[in-house]
Amino acid sequence: MFRPRPRLHFTHLDFDDSERGGPRRKLLEAFAGNRNDYPFLPVEDTYRNRSDYYSTMQANVMAEAVCAFHGGGGMTLNCRQTFDWLVASRCENAGNANSRPTPEPSDLQLKDNVVELNRTLFWVTECNIQEVTRNGVAGHEANLKGFALGGRRLETALADFRSEHPTTRLKVRLFAGDYLIRYRCASELQLSPPRDMMLERMVLDPTRRDPGSYAMCRSIQMHLMPINEDQERAVKSLGLRVEIIHGPPGTGKSTTIFHLLSARMPPRTASVVTCVTNQAIDAVAEKLSITHENADGLRILVLGNPTRVGKTAGNYTLDNLCRRDALVVSMKRAHNLLKKALRAAEDFQFARQQRLWKPHTRSRFSQMYIEGLPSVRRYRLELEQENLRRRRDSMPLEKYDPVKFYFDRLNSTKQKMAWAVVRSRPFRLPQKRMPLCFPLSFQNRKSWRVQVFVEHLQRCASKAQQAFRVAQDTAARRVVRNSSVFLCTIPSSYQARRLTKHDQTRNSASDSAQTFSWLCSSK
Repeated sequence: MFRPRPRLHFTHLDFDDSERGGPRRKLLEAFAGNRNDYPFLPVEDTYRNRSDYYSTMQANVMAEAVCAFHGGGGMTLNCRQTFDWLVASRCENAGNANSRPTPEPSDLQLKDNVVELNRTLFWVTECNIQEVTRNGVAGHEANLKGFALGGRRLETALADFRSEHPTTRLKVRLFAGDYLIRYRCASELQLSPPRDMMLERMVLDPTRRDPGSYAMCRSIQMHLMPINEDQERAVKSLGLRVEIIHGPPGTGKSTTIFHLLSARMPPRTASVVTCVTNQAIDAVAEKLSITHENADGLRILVLGNPTRVGKTAGNYTLDNLCRRDALVVSMKRAHNLLKKALRAAEDFQFARQQRLWKPHTRSRFSQMYIEGLPSVRRYRLELEQENLRRRRDSMPLEKYDPVKFYFDRLNSTKQKMAWAVVRSRPFRLPQKRMPLCFPLSFQNRKSWRVQVFVEHLQRCASKAQQAFRVAQDTAARRVVRNSSVFLCTIPSSYQARRLTKHDQTRNSASDSAQTFSWLCSSK
């Protein structure tokens, strides 16, 4: 169903897993228990009591998780104790002794995984990935934290087991994050009714015929994507709150979704498209990307792990869309242009400075006269004190060279004088016709105050850098607010909850006005 864009709400109850009734502990108890104690319950066609429906969903999710736990394989990790944390890395490939696979960050992301250590099951609650280099080989390692049913912490168990067994092996049994999310959702909905009671009644009783929120069918864009008669009839005949369009793979469901969203979605609303696999998300994103750049097209946003989504869907994740945001691109381009202009003006000033002086290589004064100068005497006393300290520390002594010190001091003084002259003295323009690219007011001038222009460019570059940072900080809010279709897998749908934490009431134009105000405030 379609909903207005700023009206996305999610109910959430915080479960304390330290208590016995926490969902993580319930799943661990099921994994450690007998498989036959968690059978699948039959699903009825209609439920009169909502509590019975959600209880059935919880039982079936638990049964599915237990079947996956006992029927799945596992991955073995090497664990060792470091300074103040415990890290895990992948073991060597047993089939090929010469190959040492480099662990990838996605392989070591063990949060919400069930692992086994010394026949004890632990739930990993925290996993921080870090890059390490050992023996010249770069890789990734994971900092693990978790708990067991008896209250024992994973980091403590690894430390105790590591002291007795130098080669600790940690077996990863199952990624239970998907089952945890589904179990929590069923528990939350059972305890707290959803905001949309009508949709819940349609789920409990699919025979209800409540009207949906579809718009009148607009013209189907057949020039962008062909559509057959069955797909066109499915798009035009939608009218109920819950509809089912069924078809085997390759029958054009992604095409139907594209035409459904482009022809039946009401204006100023947002739609969430969920799929089971990332391949399906990539297929839908490939169809919807045709009109993404159009002014009146469907702006899509893919929610999920950028390393796991497909190639096409990866171009429309939040990070990639923020990098391609129009305001971010324009502010970055303005910042780069101002930096180039400032660098050119500073190089011009430096070239003027270099023409005013040249380093001295010889002097008309003798070395005896140079050694009698007050500055050289002070240099000699300071050097003697420094050599005394070096002699005590068994360090090499510095050589006394009064002529070199005199030339360095003379060159530094004249260089500062030349820079002061360049900063205060305007540049005299040549008395000839200037190119047409210069403005007329600039052509009539006989001199150019370069330092004033450089200082103006420095202020502008500083303001442009601040505007670029503001544009980057507000890009995510603009992308989410302008998106009309959110694509995500069912396990990744929780990320939509984080998007609602931002202020949804502000106008999108306020971000642009705030960003451009940084530049407008400087002259």
